[in-house]
Amino acid sequence: MSIEEPRNTMSPSEAEDVRARLAEEAAALHRRLDERSLKEEELRADCLLDAADVSSTAEALRQYQAHTENEGALLARIESALDRLENGGFGYCARCGTEIDPERLRELPHLEHCLRCRTELEKSRSDPH
Repeated sequence: MSIEEPRNTMSPSEAEDVRARLAEEAAALHRRLDERSLKEEELRADCLLDAADVSSTAEALRQYQAHTENEGALLARIESALDRLENGGFGYCARCGTEIDPERLRELPHLEHCLRCRTELEKSRSDPH
């Protein structure tokens, strides 16, 4: 199987629209992650101060940390998409090089894989063998 050389077939105005949308999403995620960091510090302090509520506060802290990890991963995908917009490869699967469905890309411009590769990757993650 040969990997197709990625190329950017977007018009300059479409690329600028996507860039602006991704940059806006990245800025919002940076703000939320900063806010989450402060909230996590408060929850940790609550764990130390209120021994009676340690279990519920610890659970809230675990949930906050999980959300923070998810948002951090999304931010990394958005920043990667911005890099691909600048350096080429945006809109093409990072695994096989085929074009990502434009409809999917319009909805989720941070996508890195075509549907086939994403399905295969998810299957391999869930398969214990």
